[in-house]
Amino acid sequence: LVSGEISLAGGVLTISVNAVGARSKVLDQFFFLETIGLGSSAGKQFANGRLTLQIQLNQNVTSAAIQSFLRAITFSTKGKGVSTLTRTLDVTLTAAGGTLSTTVHQTIHVRKKP
Repeated sequence: LVSGEISLAGGVLTISVNAVGARSKVLDQFFFLETIGLGSSAGKQFANGRLTLQIQLNQNVTSAAIQSFLRAITFSTKGKGVSTLTRTLDVTLTAAGGTLSTTVHQTIHVRKKP
């Protein structure tokens, strides 16, 4: 997802997963490290069945920092969330001004802890 010679400064990183739950009680959650080294965020938002984190990237962000952040994301679900066994995680990186955008889709398989 993150490679090449494009400038990441001022771009947007969006992580989104289809989530089980309702606005008042989201069963699915994903957890991540602080976004301070990457940029600013309003935190996770739940709408239209998706849990989304959007980060406005700092001017000095590096592709290595983004990759490290993405590798550290974890996912969990509670109760009835296990009844839907797969989720689709989308990671989108958009360059400043929307000049270039790329999305990677990953299927997550959900299971109960032994």
